[in-house]
Amino acid sequence: MFRRVFSLLLMVGMIAGLTSGPARAVINQNILCSGGGYFRVVNDKVVAKLTADNTTDNKCKGTAVVPEGVTEIGTYGFADEIQMTNISLPNSLIKIDGNGLAGTKLSTVNLPPNLEVLSQGALQYNGYMTSLVIPPKVTQIATLLVFGAYGLCDVYFLGSTAPTVDSQAFAQICKTTPWVPGAPVGSGSPKAWVPEGATSYPALNSDFGGLSVNNGGSILLFDGNGASSGNVPGSTIVAANSTVQIPDNTGVGALARTNFNFIGWCTSKLGDLSGQCFTSGSNFVVPAGTTILYANWLDISTPTPTPTPSATPTPSATPTPSATPTPSVSKSPSASTPANRPATAAKAPIVMPKFARGTTTLTDAGVTAIKNIAKNAGADATFTVTGVAGKLPGVPTAYVEALALSRAEKLKAYFIKLGVKESNITVKIKVTEPGVIPKTKIIYKSSAS
Repeated sequence: MFRRVFSLLLMVGMIAGLTSGPARAVINQNILCSGGGYFRVVNDKVVAKLTADNTTDNKCKGTAVVPEGVTEIGTYGFADEIQMTNISLPNSLIKIDGNGLAGTKLSTVNLPPNLEVLSQGALQYNGYMTSLVIPPKVTQIATLLVFGAYGLCDVYFLGSTAPTVDSQAFAQICKTTPWVPGAPVGSGSPKAWVPEGATSYPALNSDFGGLSVNNGGSILLFDGNGASSGNVPGSTIVAANSTVQIPDNTGVGALARTNFNFIGWCTSKLGDLSGQCFTSGSNFVVPAGTTILYANWLDISTPTPTPTPSATPTPSATPTPSATPTPSVSKSPSASTPANRPATAAKAPIVMPKFARGTTTLTDAGVTAIKNIAKNAGADATFTVTGVAGKLPGVPTAYVEALALSRAEKLKAYFIKLGVKESNITVKIKVTEPGVIPKTKIIYKSSAS
């Protein structure tokens, strides 16, 4: 059985949300990087800074997050950003022009799935690069794509159809001496790993733009899916239908995301419990072809409730002149009403708060529902907040329980902000079997009701 494991570190993306949305136009912005500095976007294209602005202080430092809507990284768009260590590229990106990402400190570039064109020297002079995955829609790779990536020895092609590759596209990579002092070095000959069963690539062991073609078998890749720090696990290449163990995500280098809890790895990146999900240590049968497992996250942030606007006071009505009193009529005893009986207050119906499916993000209707419940319950109300989640096939119980608990805790925080004493709130979770859509219940008791 063919088995080989490589250390392929996919770049940790910094995507703001877990759900996809339509691309947005990006007209003219200077976008800040995580450690200082910025990059420029004009008309959906990353462009080079003006010479006068390309100072050390303005260099992009740390992570650059290119927004959705950007379709192209222009010539020299990110060139010589020697302090940029991570970059998140949007799904809307189609082309990287010449020297668009040249001369950075990137160790890997997570190229997005809709990318089609990699122009001459688009990724050259990246002496720290150690891994590269070519997305399936790439149709053209020009010369000297990654010139100077001396530590890069394995390039993974995800498409079943081979792109057009210049004969020198992968020249001057995988060397035993570093590009710059302290940069990684390679060993052996550079290889192209192609999907099992793909027929449009050159024959095994043939030259492919400076790479030697190898059969990739089944390729398992990992994606940080918005992680803000840490390292994703290395890729695994095995024979089709082989069983591998899902790696751990603890300790030094563990993935993390601000205001989110890591749950596990899923075949879907949407965070809505779709696809198959796996926890650390569980077994996964790798199907033929290429599989990407995405880190899945639960939102644990607590947004501030939207304040209720004050009602506009109603003008006083003009007094109506008193009418001539009418002689009273004696009431029968059966029609009399005791003077000490209080009026019965109508109890407002409970409208359940609504969350975005599979998340702990409340909809606007959910926020309004909580306000109404707190308002109508009375000051002495006690609450039981129960997070309820359906147990879906293939979804780890820990994932479902964490979602249910996180929702309940989110509601508790809202009630506290609305003035309810924390000691008056009990949080519970309940996992149903079977179930489809997670729900949340609120039960309250109050003498005022």
